[in-house]
Amino acid sequence: MRDRSSRLKAVKCVLVPTFLLLLAPGAFGQLTANPSTINFGKVSLGTGATQSVAIANSGGQRLTLSLAGIRGTGFSLSGLASPVTLSPGQSLNVTVAFSPQFAGTATGGISLTYSGAFRHHDRWTNNSSVLTVSLSGTGTSSGFVVASPGSVSFGSLLVGNNQTQAVSLTNSGGTSVTVSQATT
Repeated sequence: MRDRSSRLKAVKCVLVPTFLLLLAPGAFGQLTANPSTINFGKVSLGTGATQSVAIANSGGQRLTLSLAGIRGTGFSLSGLASPVTLSPGQSLNVTVAFSPQFAGTATGGISLTYSGAFRHHDRWTNNSSVLTVSLSGTGTSSGFVVASPGSVSFGSLLVGNNQTQAVSLTNSGGTSVTVSQATT
């Protein structure tokens, strides 16, 4: 005989399959730039300076670099014809130039849009990102000497007497000047 107080209750169990996809950093591919920041320093107006940047795929999948843009007055980019595909570990060099248009600090940047495909359960998916390289430089004017005052008058002097007056020479440009000779 069974005791009614000790009834067994059935509990229905349901298993729900759950998938968790863990991706390691760079699993899709990652574009890197070396250097990631470029400072051209002081560059004289009317001249220019260039620097090389290595663009590399440091991830595990092929990447397609589809768009390259540059912003900032006086900056330009060469050596890159997009689209270009980089295999894992592959790199390419591009040249960045700075030709200042004015005296003073200029800032800008390079934006590289890239994408890579990865396969998950018989389905391909695209992943896209943007790599940015910061640019800066200072345009300087050439050095030139300015005399102050601009002219000197000694007035009337008796023969045999002398008089002196001070004249200041100032470099009003952005680069060094060497005074090697002075004539009156």
